[in-house]
Amino acid sequence: MVRFFIYTCFLLAFSSNLNAQLHIRGKVFNNQQNPIAFTNILLYQAADSSFVKGTSCNNLGDFHFDNLSSGKYKIEVSYIGYKPITKTINLDKNINLETFILKKDESLLEQVAITLRKPKLIQLADRLIFEVANTSLSTSSAWDIAKHTPGVVNLGDKLMVKGAQASVYINNRKVYLSPEEVQNMLENYSGEAVNKIELITNPSTAYDANERVILNIVTNSLWLPGYKGSVAAQYKQGVYAKYQLNSNHFYKTKKLNLFANLSFSPEKKLKQDESYINFLNNQDLIFENWQTDFEKTTQARSYQINTAIDYILSNKEKLLLSLNTNFTPFQEDNIRGKTQIFNSQKTRDSLFNTRSLLDTERLNLGLNLAYHYQINEQSLIKAHYHQTFFDRSINQDIQTIYKADDLSVLNENSFTTAANQKIDIYATGLDFEQNFKKIDFVAGIKLSHINSENSLAYTNIKSDAQAVQNVPNFNAFDYRENIWAAYTSVKTNVKKWTAQGGLRVEHTYRKGENIANTHNFKREYTSLFPKINLSYAIDEKQQLVFDYSRNIDRPNYELLNPFSYFINENSLRTGNERLLAAISNNFSFKYLFGNNYSLDLYYRDNGRNTTQLTFQDNSLRLLQNIPLNAIDSKSWGLDVFHGRYLFDWWYAQAILSVFHEEERFPALLSIENAYTNEVNGFYSSLYSSFTLSKDQSWSADASFLYISNYLSGSFVVDNLNNLTIGVNKSLWNNEGELSLQIADIFNQYASRLKSVYLNQNNGYYALPENRYVQLGFTYNFGNTLLKDNQRTIDQSERERLD
Repeated sequence: MVRFFIYTCFLLAFSSNLNAQLHIRGKVFNNQQNPIAFTNILLYQAADSSFVKGTSCNNLGDFHFDNLSSGKYKIEVSYIGYKPITKTINLDKNINLETFILKKDESLLEQVAITLRKPKLIQLADRLIFEVANTSLSTSSAWDIAKHTPGVVNLGDKLMVKGAQASVYINNRKVYLSPEEVQNMLENYSGEAVNKIELITNPSTAYDANERVILNIVTNSLWLPGYKGSVAAQYKQGVYAKYQLNSNHFYKTKKLNLFANLSFSPEKKLKQDESYINFLNNQDLIFENWQTDFEKTTQARSYQINTAIDYILSNKEKLLLSLNTNFTPFQEDNIRGKTQIFNSQKTRDSLFNTRSLLDTERLNLGLNLAYHYQINEQSLIKAHYHQTFFDRSINQDIQTIYKADDLSVLNENSFTTAANQKIDIYATGLDFEQNFKKIDFVAGIKLSHINSENSLAYTNIKSDAQAVQNVPNFNAFDYRENIWAAYTSVKTNVKKWTAQGGLRVEHTYRKGENIANTHNFKREYTSLFPKINLSYAIDEKQQLVFDYSRNIDRPNYELLNPFSYFINENSLRTGNERLLAAISNNFSFKYLFGNNYSLDLYYRDNGRNTTQLTFQDNSLRLLQNIPLNAIDSKSWGLDVFHGRYLFDWWYAQAILSVFHEEERFPALLSIENAYTNEVNGFYSSLYSSFTLSKDQSWSADASFLYISNYLSGSFVVDNLNNLTIGVNKSLWNNEGELSLQIADIFNQYASRLKSVYLNQNNGYYALPENRYVQLGFTYNFGNTLLKDNQRTIDQSERERLD
């Protein structure tokens, strides 16, 4: 009996061991007997077609499945552009299969080509998705792509949407920088790395309460195992030539997904302004007119490294790491201005020339680290950490020469400045997601800390200008900000209704210290921010959506910095440490018809939001730009979207908008206490994508933007338009790509701003290098079909392959 028991156990153990050690080996070749790397190999149970395992071929075309139990299996072999093969096998021993020979399927290739001609713009209930991969825009910088996103208006260094400044995110992680530094970073961020832009018009409570509109840049990544890389060069000819060299690398295994982007950007660019000031007397008559021609030439070299690493620790744990580094060791701005002064009889009395030289060094490091733990199929925990280090130094040498009408020298003034800024930002948080059948529950906490240290020194002062005499020779401003936040959100579906509601609470502590005066401040407050989203599905295509959100507009540390920066001795911009946070209430009612039509009726009460105002001092002949809290601000409008295929080879879309903006602000230096600026406007964005050849190797796109009058602080901006066209040609079976883009063909995307009210009468015409011709070339290496191959499998299969 004992011997029988031992013998039975031995047989069971031996048979179990045999079942655990069976394997399948195989190869995949094409008709030319060449291996097909990264072919999808899926293994199913033959009885019920339940999924068992998934893998892909290596560079030699080999694949294998290990640790299989005996039984009957079905194996499926597929690759884009080839006819799939399915084979049933009876596994009772280790098997080396005969080589699979895949044959090309021309009809499938045509279907794939049609699939790739998908709309570039997708309208969802809470966001607009602008897909730019493999278009002529992808050879531009990320900044150029952001500017061309439908619904976005570029004004200086700001990206505006419906009158609100958009916050920039990269892969759903906030970029904690000023608008000027965000522009600098994105100008050196390769568009080849950008997959799409998400314009989130109603962010959930998981986002900070000051985020009214989010522009989220989503980078490329791989779904299937393998390596893919590219090198690219762009040549841009505006007034001056500019270059960018970059390289992208993607690598994926079953546990690791790696992305790296490296770029080098030497450039020379020109910005020109034409401005005027009509100085008025007490009878509001012009007694003096100043006309200025301004020219700024910038030369710079920038290096950028962006990396993203996703690593699967286990079937429940994932680690995500990203690093963005931008280093500008050299930037030189050579500024020249000529101001002519005319009397009331329009005769020139005098003039002055200004020369300003700025040397800038800049380092920006951003780190994001996240840990995801899948408790079960319904529960997920996310922990995240962010850190930004920013260091910038600017040295300025400015000289002004005053001349009589006969050009004889009347006076010479000069001074130098040295400005330094260091910013440390830390943010950490914890999110919890839970699905209760028909209810999705999300909650989280977050802590963010900002520490900004600034100094400005004036030296070698040889100036009798009163504005220069009034500033301290040295000033330092230290700013601290802590925000503690907690949020929750619940989403549920009941028949045709979908409801989502959330609440976010934020406690803010802010402190600023200015050594040059006693205008130090400390503010502490707690606010609640509810959000509501309610939608009703009329049928399978039609949907009604209502949104409400309460947000806060906190002045950033750049605006709170009280330093004075001179453009010339008679024109300067200053910060304002007395700015207050403002509460806004936003309402939206939408109608969606599939992905082809949408209507969006919105109203925004912006409250006492921060606005950038420019005032002329008629007695001192001085122009000052300063941020202030508006007394009241509101806007409303209607947006209409339509997109469709006009022909198989032509996709077109349009966004049309009518809007009203009004803002009441303090009328400094005027007799009246306040003034209301208001305007009715129209906005249109038209986009077309063309397939120009039967083999899909030629494609083109064209975009047209028109904006009528709109508000910018105390200015009213005149209408502007921009027509941009691009052509793409794929080469060598998609291993190469050549692109040509002509931007702002008619050179009309230039802002004309006027501020005419009470005793104020000034304006300017800003003409940066918006018109240019850009030639780009990209060479892809590694498995160049990886990106297309992911289209052959659905999301569940992607998860299986992981």
